[in-house]
Amino acid sequence: MENWLDPNGIELFLYRDSFVSKQNYTNPNGLSNRRLAENQRIRFVKDSKYPNYKLEKDKFGKPFLFPRNTEINYSHTKNLIFWGEHPNTPIGVDIEYIRPKIADIYSKFVNTVELDQIQKDDLKMLTKIWSAKEAIFKAYGAKEVDFKKDIILFDIGNNASSTIRAKFNKTDEIHLEVFCKWIDDFIMTSVVWNTQN
Repeated sequence: MENWLDPNGIELFLYRDSFVSKQNYTNPNGLSNRRLAENQRIRFVKDSKYPNYKLEKDKFGKPFLFPRNTEINYSHTKNLIFWGEHPNTPIGVDIEYIRPKIADIYSKFVNTVELDQIQKDDLKMLTKIWSAKEAIFKAYGAKEVDFKKDIILFDIGNNASSTIRAKFNKTDEIHLEVFCKWIDDFIMTSVVWNTQN
Protein backbone atom coordinates (compact mmCIF):
# COMPACT_ATOMS: atom_id res chain seq x y z
CA MET A 1 0.00 0.00 0.00
CA GLU A 2 1.18 3.49 -0.83
CA ASN A 3 -0.12 6.42 1.20
CA TRP A 4 0.19 10.23 1.03
CA LEU A 5 -1.64 13.46 1.87
CA ASP A 6 -2.78 15.69 -0.98
CA PRO A 7 -2.64 19.51 -0.73
CA ASN A 8 -6.39 19.62 0.04
CA GLY A 9 -6.00 17.49 3.19
CA ILE A 10 -7.24 14.21 1.71
CA GLU A 11 -5.43 11.13 2.97
CA LEU A 12 -4.90 8.91 -0.08
CA PHE A 13 -4.16 5.20 -0.32
CA LEU A 14 -3.21 3.16 -3.37
CA TYR A 15 -3.70 -0.59 -3.08
CA ARG A 16 -2.32 -2.99 -5.66
CA ASP A 17 -3.49 -6.56 -6.20
CA SER A 18 -0.65 -8.04 -4.17
CA PHE A 19 -2.22 -6.50 -1.05
CA VAL A 20 -5.65 -8.01 -1.57
CA SER A 21 -6.56 -10.91 0.65
CA LYS A 22 -7.84 -14.16 -0.75
CA GLN A 23 -10.80 -14.08 1.63
CA ASN A 24 -13.83 -15.94 0.39
CA TYR A 25 -16.37 -13.19 -0.20
CA THR A 26 -19.68 -14.45 -1.56
CA ASN A 27 -21.20 -13.60 -4.94
CA PRO A 28 -24.97 -13.53 -4.26
CA ASN A 29 -25.83 -11.32 -7.23
CA GLY A 30 -24.12 -13.35 -9.94
CA LEU A 31 -21.65 -10.59 -10.80
CA SER A 32 -19.11 -10.98 -13.58
CA ASN A 33 -15.68 -12.19 -12.44
CA ARG A 34 -14.24 -8.72 -13.08
CA ARG A 35 -16.95 -6.94 -11.05
CA LEU A 36 -16.72 -9.54 -8.28
CA ALA A 37 -12.93 -9.03 -8.08
CA GLU A 38 -13.41 -5.23 -7.90
CA ASN A 39 -15.98 -5.57 -5.12
CA GLN A 40 -13.71 -7.96 -3.21
CA ARG A 41 -10.82 -5.48 -3.42
CA ILE A 42 -13.01 -2.68 -2.11
CA ARG A 43 -14.34 -4.87 0.70
CA PHE A 44 -10.79 -5.89 1.61
CA VAL A 45 -9.68 -2.25 1.84
CA LYS A 46 -12.72 -1.31 3.94
CA ASP A 47 -12.30 -4.37 6.20
CA SER A 48 -8.59 -3.60 6.65
CA LYS A 49 -9.17 0.03 7.59
CA TYR A 50 -12.61 -0.04 9.22
CA PRO A 51 -13.50 -3.59 10.31
CA ASN A 52 -16.32 -2.42 12.60
CA TYR A 53 -18.06 -0.22 10.01
CA LYS A 54 -20.40 -0.98 7.15
CA LEU A 55 -19.76 0.35 3.67
CA GLU A 56 -23.03 1.81 2.39
CA LYS A 57 -24.12 3.88 -0.62
CA ASP A 58 -26.54 6.78 -0.69
CA LYS A 59 -29.40 7.13 -3.20
CA PHE A 60 -26.97 8.45 -5.84
CA GLY A 61 -24.47 5.62 -5.32
CA LYS A 62 -21.91 7.66 -3.35
CA PRO A 63 -20.15 5.48 -0.75
CA PHE A 64 -20.06 6.24 2.95
CA LEU A 65 -19.14 4.47 6.16
CA PHE A 66 -21.80 3.59 8.72
CA PRO A 67 -21.64 4.85 11.32
CA ARG A 68 -20.15 7.93 9.70
CA ASN A 69 -16.83 8.98 11.14
CA THR A 70 -15.04 10.30 8.06
CA GLU A 71 -15.82 11.15 4.45
CA ILE A 72 -14.57 8.54 1.97
CA ASN A 73 -14.48 7.89 -1.74
CA TYR A 74 -12.78 5.28 -3.89
CA SER A 75 -12.09 4.34 -7.47
CA HIS A 76 -10.80 1.17 -9.07
CA THR A 77 -9.28 0.07 -12.34
CA LYS A 78 -7.71 -3.22 -13.33
CA ASN A 79 -5.73 -4.36 -10.27
CA LEU A 80 -5.76 -1.02 -8.40
CA ILE A 81 -7.93 0.54 -5.71
CA PHE A 82 -7.53 4.25 -5.00
CA TRP A 83 -9.09 5.20 -1.64
CA GLY A 84 -9.43 8.71 -0.16
CA GLU A 85 -10.51 10.02 3.26
CA HIS A 86 -11.20 13.45 4.69
CA PRO A 87 -12.22 14.09 8.30
CA ASN A 88 -15.28 16.23 7.59
CA THR A 89 -15.78 17.35 3.98
CA PRO A 90 -17.12 15.36 0.99
CA ILE A 91 -14.44 14.29 -1.46
CA GLY A 92 -14.06 12.63 -4.84
CA VAL A 93 -11.22 10.48 -6.13
CA ASP A 94 -10.58 8.78 -9.45
CA ILE A 95 -7.95 6.55 -11.01
CA GLU A 96 -7.57 5.99 -14.75
CA TYR A 97 -5.18 4.21 -17.10
CA ILE A 98 -4.36 5.90 -20.38
CA ARG A 99 -6.58 4.25 -23.00
CA PRO A 100 -6.67 5.05 -26.74
CA LYS A 101 -10.49 4.98 -26.87
CA ILE A 102 -10.64 8.23 -24.88
CA ALA A 103 -9.70 10.04 -28.11
CA ASP A 104 -12.96 8.79 -29.64
CA ILE A 105 -15.15 10.40 -26.98
CA TYR A 106 -13.24 13.57 -25.99
CA SER A 107 -15.83 15.81 -27.69
CA LYS A 108 -18.40 14.67 -25.11
CA PHE A 109 -16.44 15.95 -22.10
CA VAL A 110 -13.80 18.48 -23.23
CA ASN A 111 -14.90 22.09 -23.77
CA THR A 112 -13.22 24.89 -25.73
CA VAL A 113 -11.48 26.34 -22.65
CA GLU A 114 -9.74 23.00 -22.10
CA LEU A 115 -9.04 22.40 -25.80
CA ASP A 116 -7.12 25.68 -25.85
CA GLN A 117 -4.76 24.18 -23.21
CA ILE A 118 -4.01 20.79 -24.82
CA GLN A 119 -3.58 18.97 -28.11
CA LYS A 120 -6.79 17.03 -28.82
CA ASP A 121 -4.81 13.88 -29.69
CA ASP A 122 -2.79 13.92 -26.43
CA LEU A 123 -4.13 10.82 -24.67
CA LYS A 124 -2.36 11.65 -21.42
CA MET A 125 -3.99 15.09 -21.16
CA LEU A 126 -7.41 13.78 -22.24
CA THR A 127 -7.16 11.15 -19.51
CA LYS A 128 -6.17 13.84 -17.01
CA ILE A 129 -9.21 15.95 -17.94
CA TRP A 130 -11.56 12.96 -17.74
CA SER A 131 -10.18 11.86 -14.37
CA ALA A 132 -10.34 15.38 -12.88
CA LYS A 133 -13.96 15.76 -13.97
CA GLU A 134 -14.84 12.30 -12.68
CA ALA A 135 -13.38 13.18 -9.26
CA ILE A 136 -15.41 16.42 -9.19
CA PHE A 137 -18.58 14.55 -10.18
CA LYS A 138 -18.00 12.03 -7.38
CA ALA A 139 -17.37 14.80 -4.83
CA TYR A 140 -20.59 16.54 -5.90
CA GLY A 141 -22.36 13.27 -5.20
CA ALA A 142 -25.52 13.68 -7.28
CA LYS A 143 -26.57 12.82 -10.81
CA GLU A 144 -27.01 14.70 -14.07
CA VAL A 145 -23.73 16.57 -14.50
CA ASP A 146 -22.73 17.59 -18.02
CA PHE A 147 -18.94 17.15 -17.97
CA LYS A 148 -18.49 19.48 -20.92
CA LYS A 149 -20.75 22.33 -19.76
CA ASP A 150 -20.92 22.08 -15.96
CA ILE A 151 -17.20 21.55 -15.24
CA ILE A 152 -14.49 23.82 -16.63
CA LEU A 153 -10.80 23.15 -15.96
CA PHE A 154 -7.97 25.70 -15.91
CA ASP A 155 -4.18 25.30 -15.59
CA ILE A 156 -4.29 21.69 -16.74
CA GLY A 157 -0.49 21.53 -17.06
CA ASN A 158 1.67 18.57 -18.02
CA ASN A 159 3.55 17.84 -14.78
CA ALA A 160 3.61 14.44 -13.07
CA SER A 161 1.96 15.96 -10.01
CA SER A 162 -0.04 19.14 -10.33
CA THR A 163 -3.14 20.98 -9.22
CA ILE A 164 -5.89 21.93 -11.66
CA ARG A 165 -8.20 24.83 -10.91
CA ALA A 166 -11.82 24.04 -11.71
CA LYS A 167 -15.17 25.78 -11.86
CA PHE A 168 -18.36 23.81 -11.26
CA ASN A 169 -21.45 25.49 -12.76
CA LYS A 170 -24.24 22.97 -12.17
CA THR A 171 -25.83 24.79 -9.25
CA ASP A 172 -23.97 27.81 -7.92
CA GLU A 173 -20.53 28.65 -9.26
CA ILE A 174 -18.10 26.68 -7.11
CA HIS A 175 -14.31 26.94 -7.41
CA LEU A 176 -12.32 23.78 -6.71
CA GLU A 177 -8.75 22.49 -6.86
CA VAL A 178 -8.10 19.01 -8.21
CA PHE A 179 -4.84 17.34 -7.22
CA CYS A 180 -3.35 15.08 -9.94
CA LYS A 181 -0.61 12.49 -9.59
CA TRP A 182 0.77 10.29 -12.38
CA ILE A 183 2.41 6.94 -11.70
CA ASP A 184 3.60 5.04 -14.77
CA ASP A 185 0.65 4.96 -17.19
CA PHE A 186 -2.17 5.84 -14.80
CA ILE A 187 -3.36 9.00 -13.09
CA MET A 188 -4.99 9.59 -9.72
CA THR A 189 -7.08 12.69 -9.02
CA SER A 190 -8.63 13.95 -5.80
CA VAL A 191 -10.80 16.92 -4.83
CA VAL A 192 -12.47 18.31 -1.72
CA TRP A 193 -16.03 19.58 -2.28
CA ASN A 194 -15.36 23.05 -0.91
CA THR A 195 -18.43 25.26 -1.36
CA GLN A 196 -16.89 28.07 0.73
CA ASN A 197 -15.29 30.21 -2.01
